[in-house]
Amino acid sequence: MTKERIKTAILISLFMVSIFLANQIWIELPESFLPSFADEVYYIDSKDIFSNIVSPERYLINFGNKHTVLYNDNEHELWEKGRSLIVNIFKDNNYISQIIESDELNKYRESLSLDYFFSEKLHIYLLSKTLDINIPSSVYNEIEQANNIHISLGKEPFIVFSNGDIHLKISDLENANKLESEISNIRKTINAIRKENPTEFFAISYAFPEIDNHEFIPTKMKYSLPKIVVKSEIDIDNKSVDSIARNFFNNLEYARPFVESNGSIIYVYNEEVLKIYQDGMLEYSNLNHEPVRNRELYKSLNTAINFITKRLGWPENSYLKSIEPIEFEDSKGYRFRFMYKISQAQIMLNDDHSMEAPIEIEVFNDYVKSYKRLVRLNLIPLNINQANDDMLSPTQIIDNKINYELIRSKYIQKNKLNEEDIAETQIDILSFIDNSYLAYYKTRTKRISSDLGLTLIPVWVIEIDGITFIFDAYEGTNLD
Repeated sequence: MTKERIKTAILISLFMVSIFLANQIWIELPESFLPSFADEVYYIDSKDIFSNIVSPERYLINFGNKHTVLYNDNEHELWEKGRSLIVNIFKDNNYISQIIESDELNKYRESLSLDYFFSEKLHIYLLSKTLDINIPSSVYNEIEQANNIHISLGKEPFIVFSNGDIHLKISDLENANKLESEISNIRKTINAIRKENPTEFFAISYAFPEIDNHEFIPTKMKYSLPKIVVKSEIDIDNKSVDSIARNFFNNLEYARPFVESNGSIIYVYNEEVLKIYQDGMLEYSNLNHEPVRNRELYKSLNTAINFITKRLGWPENSYLKSIEPIEFEDSKGYRFRFMYKISQAQIMLNDDHSMEAPIEIEVFNDYVKSYKRLVRLNLIPLNINQANDDMLSPTQIIDNKINYELIRSKYIQKNKLNEEDIAETQIDILSFIDNSYLAYYKTRTKRISSDLGLTLIPVWVIEIDGITFIFDAYEGTNLD
């Protein structure tokens, strides 16, 4: 009897220890990430798709005393190489973490290093799924979200998770030698990029020490983007529309199609509606669902990625642009927006469809309420037929007196300032820059088209104090 009691006591002790250790190791998840026991477990079909879609929007490469920015990483695979390094830092659970100040992080960028910038602050748990690693709870307890991952490429490698306010440095000095293979691989890639003599970017605070703005912008471009001819991925005039519709309905025979007077085709089945517009936009909605009281981000994003993967798939260079919590009737969910890029520029929509991104989807855990898509594929790059083949930089655009006065007046209007409240220097404008990036854009004033398709021009998108400005990358004129 005594032996049985001893065995029971040992089993209970082991059980309690396992609970304690699990609590120490794994992330303590907020309620929105935990699936209810009534739901079945929902997995992404492909980890590769997930990690490729939840990927950086831009890459800041720090050569030491010089910097450059890449907006597309197809050629160098820096995201894939960096993921391998981050995985190995967390692999043996021997890391050391500490909160650092902004000045220290900016100082690190003066040495050989690499920064990944995401368009959205991502929950650490979501990053762990993207990286396919188990990030311990101690990390989540110190920083809940991050939109920047910094990788130091020195003799003692480390990473920094940052959200702009909190910066968490994570190092694994005990296993530094084991990381040398990944570090060496990234160094070789960065050295190859340096030899290409890329466009140089500088931190605004470096050029103007009196300005507390660490955004990186170029002064002069060393490459030019051509105009491009694009065409919708969906041709409503051919017979492929039915095959697209079959992806949305189990039995297309029961989905009643009809054609509107403007040429749009609509399929209806119960409370599901699929509409394909004349210009190739696709819009799907489904109002048949049970209420969703507790939104779950990871499950909803999985649902979105799986749904899109099975219904027309992903254009090349797609990535997650934004996450927006939404409510519909008694349900809570998320609206996800996805962008894609051609060359170094993302494709912007300025059509009459009330869309902010080429792919938008509203998801309530495992239920898709709506799905909008307008994807245009590049056909033939055009030669630049202009007097000056050099693209302007954001600083050159802001230096233009007309543009400066436009930016200045909108800033004053937004902040409800008097004329005398803002100094009449362009240095002030630079201090308010939040972001700048290249995009392809269909102009309203110069709508260019050809027999092949629609022509898009390269533009600079400059975000200043929450205001978005769009400028022709060659002429410098304001287009929005």
